[in-house]
Amino acid sequence: MNHNYIDNTKLPPPPATQPAFKAPPGSCDCHCHVFGPYDQFPLAPDRTYGPPQAPVGTYLAMLDTIGMDRGVLVQASAHGMDNSAMLNAIAQHPDRLRGVAVVKGSITKPELIDLYKKGIRGLRFSRLLNPDGTPRYKNTVDVSEMTGLLPTLRELGMHVQLWIGLEQLPELEPMIRTAGIPLVVDHIARLEATVGVENKHFQQLCQLVKEGYLWVKLTPYRCSTLYPDYPDVKPFHDKLVEANPDRLLWGSDWPHINMSRDIPDPGYLLDLLAKWTKDQDIIEKILVKNPAQLYGF
Repeated sequence: MNHNYIDNTKLPPPPATQPAFKAPPGSCDCHCHVFGPYDQFPLAPDRTYGPPQAPVGTYLAMLDTIGMDRGVLVQASAHGMDNSAMLNAIAQHPDRLRGVAVVKGSITKPELIDLYKKGIRGLRFSRLLNPDGTPRYKNTVDVSEMTGLLPTLRELGMHVQLWIGLEQLPELEPMIRTAGIPLVVDHIARLEATVGVENKHFQQLCQLVKEGYLWVKLTPYRCSTLYPDYPDVKPFHDKLVEANPDRLLWGSDWPHINMSRDIPDPGYLLDLLAKWTKDQDIIEKILVKNPAQLYGF
């Protein structure tokens, strides 16, 4: 454990309220996590944070509350590379859920095919680093390990989810432009809203989105300290919508791991999306059409 370790393992997941906005049929929460039950699916002993126990039934109840039909479960580092909790959840609800797994680059083609059959549509690779160059989160797999998997991912119609920061874009752009599969960036590339929309790396992100090379998950609260409305993130949202609404996804990021205060309400986050976006056709792309295309609903 590190000195910033936040232990929420004994707490219930944060509640959600019903949003004022009514999501269109087929709407999808494209970024969330399930944890546990811990007596069946224990956490990795060596982890960076302690998440609340958040089994699939609790997650689906949250989805029902905010009016979403579908969800995409993303393997989180607290479960390490044991994808069992997520796979078990998808197996119980194969029509409603898809998954993004974490695996080593040494995974075999038959193993990837098996994951695909079990509802996995993407693999998550990371390059979030501490100042000393070590991984910020334990149990993650570096982006460099995805290269050998690209032919099989392309064949299966799978994608890669990149857990990276804006500052990694210059070194990764050649790979991004030649990967030949969809690449999805987590959490608006972990930008800090204080950098401003003219930041050169954010401009690079917008250009790659505009050209169709990158997809972006809109999870604004990770980018701002201005809870609960995050007004400093709206200009970034607007620029991404302007760049290419066909490459945007929305995620609740439930159960809001590694937080001790200002934990957001998924229903309110959905209302923010509707308030910021306004255009109903674009909202439907973000919530329904884009996820259906990427995750195969």
